[in-house]
Amino acid sequence: MLNKSRFLKITAVVCIYVSIAIFAGCGGNGTDGRGSGIVGTWSFEKRDSCNFLERTEFVFNSNGTGVGFLYINNVLAYPYSFTYSLTNDTVYINEYDDSFPYSGGTTFYYYDDKFTKTSEGSCGSNNKPNRPANINVATTSSVVNLTWDFVPGAKGYFVSGGSSSDNLWTVWATSTNSISIDWGYYNDCHDRVNPNIYNAIENFFGSEISTVYLKITAVNNCGFSEQSNIISVHRP
Repeated sequence: MLNKSRFLKITAVVCIYVSIAIFAGCGGNGTDGRGSGIVGTWSFEKRDSCNFLERTEFVFNSNGTGVGFLYINNVLAYPYSFTYSLTNDTVYINEYDDSFPYSGGTTFYYYDDKFTKTSEGSCGSNNKPNRPANINVATTSSVVNLTWDFVPGAKGYFVSGGSSSDNLWTVWATSTNSISIDWGYYNDCHDRVNPNIYNAIENFFGSEISTVYLKITAVNNCGFSEQSNIISVHRP
């Protein structure tokens, strides 16, 4: 089974118990007969320790870039990007210093997990989404509600936060142009149904935090947009 450390969470305090695999191919331009077969979207599903459904979806583009999406009970929990290469039937993931064998086909195994190709196609161009704009904030002592302008073509958004404006971590994600983030602590499996409650502000930054700094980035199959302006939110 996959090691949790492969999940691209920046800090050790992250408590989303996920097992995701990262895989890729196509050598860089997708013209290789073996590598071009991996260009497209792949997925893998499993049940986690809370019996919630975890689904990882990966889009491999023909230019050697990829975008991954993690869903928990069909709620977007985390998107991320990576680059990859294929040499002699071995896929190398640059960001994770990891590799696995791939020699073609629509399925392959990484450790004991079976990945299946769900659709063909590549982004084909650098049509990354536009930068999120016009962020609106409404906060109470228990929750932060954010909305912003819809970004055409965005598949999702992720929100980075921190206790200072120069040290923001990617923590929250949403498929829509709005999100509610809890100030308090999560309650194990009960709150895991909603990853943005599970990843509560106090859980990451401590119970003494009174101001959190946030920024938003849009994502689609081509990659990530430029980051929005950083905003500060004060707890009432």
